[in-house]
Amino acid sequence: MRLQSDRYAAITVPPLVVNGDQTWPRIQTANQALAAALPGARRVVLPGADHEILNQPELLAPFLLDFFG
Repeated sequence: MRLQSDRYAAITVPPLVVNGDQTWPRIQTANQALAAALPGARRVVLPGADHEILNQPELLAPFLLDFFG
C-alpha cells in the first residue's frame, strides 16, 4: 500500500505517530513514512513496546500526557 502524501498536506492538527520498537518491521517502516508525510507530525518509538501498544498503558501514557499537555 502506498501513502498518498498529497492528501496529507491539508491536515492542520499536529499528529502523533506512535509505535513500539518491538513491533513488526513493516509497521515501523509505515509509521516512519506516515510521520514524514504528515505536516507537523511527531513520531515516537516506545522502547520495549510491541504492536499491542494500547495494552501497555504504562509505556504509552507518559507520551500521551506530554503530547496533549
